[in-house]
Amino acid sequence: MDIGADNFRFTLEDENGRKLPTQTYRAPCTTELHLDSLDRYLPNMLQTNVTQPFVNFRNNQNVVKLVGPNYLNSSQGSTGCVIQTNRPLAYGYFSRVALTEFALRFRAPNVQAGYNNTFFLATGTAPGTITANRGFSIPQGYYNLEDYATAITIAMQAAGPELAAASCNITDPTQMTLSFNSGDPNVYMAFQYGGGATGEQTQVSTGRAYRMAGINRTLLGYPPDVNTAGQPNTPPSLYVGTQVGAPVNLLPTDYVDIVSSSLSNFKDAKDANSSIAATASVIGRVWLTQNWTSYASFSTAGGGTKPAFDGTFLGASPITIVKTWANPNWSQWSPNQTVNTVDITLLDMWGQQIMWTSTYATEWSATLTLTE
Repeated sequence: MDIGADNFRFTLEDENGRKLPTQTYRAPCTTELHLDSLDRYLPNMLQTNVTQPFVNFRNNQNVVKLVGPNYLNSSQGSTGCVIQTNRPLAYGYFSRVALTEFALRFRAPNVQAGYNNTFFLATGTAPGTITANRGFSIPQGYYNLEDYATAITIAMQAAGPELAAASCNITDPTQMTLSFNSGDPNVYMAFQYGGGATGEQTQVSTGRAYRMAGINRTLLGYPPDVNTAGQPNTPPSLYVGTQVGAPVNLLPTDYVDIVSSSLSNFKDAKDANSSIAATASVIGRVWLTQNWTSYASFSTAGGGTKPAFDGTFLGASPITIVKTWANPNWSQWSPNQTVNTVDITLLDMWGQQIMWTSTYATEWSATLTLTE
């Protein structure tokens, strides 16, 4: 046997059929990355000065997580933040990623200044005569149905002398409707979407306020309720006496969209919605009426430590919701890329970022699942 030949090879295993193709097998791995919105604060963000000697705590992230919401810039709020460290957040040969759990501690008040607190009233002395346009707003804060009606009444009465006796009252707490009255048989009125030169943002704020308050065609001075004529091109017909609106919606937004550009970066089929300005990076949606773990209710009908749910208080306090997706929205991931940063933005139902201040500090926690 000349093993020095150039074409020499062992063929014994080939002839006996023992040299078969083989492939190493390992079960696919799954990794969970647990996120906390407060982890956006890093120790090096704290600066030592005369009044705040944080020099001894520069390596303790817990200090900045507790101090940050009050001392650091509000632009670093949780509703539009990036979480990163000096190392990759997750290691592995991953091919897809999804948000599987999300705990939302929603702290935005249901009435927000410049967001949904602006109203306009046209007043006059006859149905077809407008003598004044009155604008008013109610203070920012949490409102149940009763407090909301009271706040509108106070603001209406201060809007103009002819409205000194105006009122907003609860018509039926079961149907969640409000009624409006000028309080003077000689004063006619109708709500408007704007008075005079109204800017775009004011129009949007007014529209949101009317959605919350249940301002319908009747209150706008354009009955009947079923509209077959299209957009009005005539002034409203002012009314006198009590007029009832549609059911109110005390939630500032029906849902919160969770948006992430980094996590959906490799996703070929992008998510979308039906609006014109659709956000293409939505990885999850949390409805504010689902899976509540806390709510405001001052009813004693429950007879226990947790009172019975009362719809008139819906949205009247901070809300905590835990959402678990049975069918996660999987995004493709490049196996060559580690997860270095995670950006999360929380948007309302109109695509606007949820407000964040040190007083109304919405925070969240999440579980990110990565699989091979």
